[in-house]
Amino acid sequence: MANWQVMVQREQVARDREGKKLGQLLSRHAEYTELRLKTRSILTQYEEQLESVQDQSRSLKDTQLYRVSIAQMRTALQQIDGQIYQLAMQISQARAKLGLIERERQKYQLLLDQQVDQARAEVLRDEARVLDEYSIQRFNQRN
Repeated sequence: MANWQVMVQREQVARDREGKKLGQLLSRHAEYTELRLKTRSILTQYEEQLESVQDQSRSLKDTQLYRVSIAQMRTALQQIDGQIYQLAMQISQARAKLGLIERERQKYQLLLDQQVDQARAEVLRDEARVLDEYSIQRFNQRN
C-alpha cells in the first residue's frame, strides 16, 4: 500500500505546485489586462487632445509632443499585447500540465483504493475463517 500512497502524494505535491504556478500566471495576466486597459485609455485621451490641439492651431511643438506620446503609447500597447499573449500561452500549457498531473493522481488513487479494498477483503476473509474455525470447534465440543 505504501508504494501507491507515495505516488498519490507525489502527484498531489506536483498538482499543488502547478496549481500555484497557474494562479500566479492568471494573476499576472489579470494585471497586464488591466494595464492594457489603462494604457488604451491614456492613448485615447492623447488622440483626442491631438485632435483638439490641431483644431486650435497651436504650436507645432505641442502637436509633435502629442504625436510622440501617441507613438510611445502604441508601442507600449504592442508590448503589453505581446506579454498578454505569452501569458495566455503559458496559462494554456500550465492547465494542460495540471490536467495530466491530476489524471495521474487519480490513476494512482484508484490503484491505492483497489489495494486498500483488497486488503480489507483479505482481513474479512481471515476473520470469517477464524470465526468458522471457532464455530466448528464449538460444534465439535458439543457433539
